[in-house]
Amino acid sequence: NLAAAISHFQQALRIDPDFEPARNNLQRALAMRPGTETQTGAVQKELEGRPDDPELRFKMGNLHLSKRQWDRAIAEFEKALTLQPEFTAAQNNLAMAYEKIDQVEEACRCYRQYVQKGISAGKRPDLVGGGLVRSVGGWHALKGLRKIKAYMKGDERILGDSDFVDAVLQSCQDEYE
Repeated sequence: NLAAAISHFQQALRIDPDFEPARNNLQRALAMRPGTETQTGAVQKELEGRPDDPELRFKMGNLHLSKRQWDRAIAEFEKALTLQPEFTAAQNNLAMAYEKIDQVEEACRCYRQYVQKGISAGKRPDLVGGGLVRSVGGWHALKGLRKIKAYMKGDERILGDSDFVDAVLQSCQDEYE
């Protein structure tokens, strides 16, 4: 549900206004709503007053992405990065746009820069614990599971659930013996 996703991203940003994944995904979700043409016009109007705002450039790039206007999206993300070189979300979306037009080498170059910027940003407390911790509802929920000795051996988004991982491990053990 798009409206629920938008609400969750907005809630995450109220908690931490600097949480880039929420900001990035909010922009993408907003761009997917009906009336994107109206949004594009509104952002364009804002850009007339603030042409050097990297956030507005990023927003416009996401609107172009949602309409599959790859070249326009690339131009906006590049402008955002010229204005704010460490804007990792814009770097990531630039790589994605290049990939969409089959410029794989350029996409890889942009993605490498995105990863390098992430590494140089250092450890972020909002990303500590990985997706599994966030999937179970955060550290508080995970501690509750530990108290009742409910341990997980896998992440169903990647490996499969714990039962699947147990079956694979048992199969490997059987083959080894």
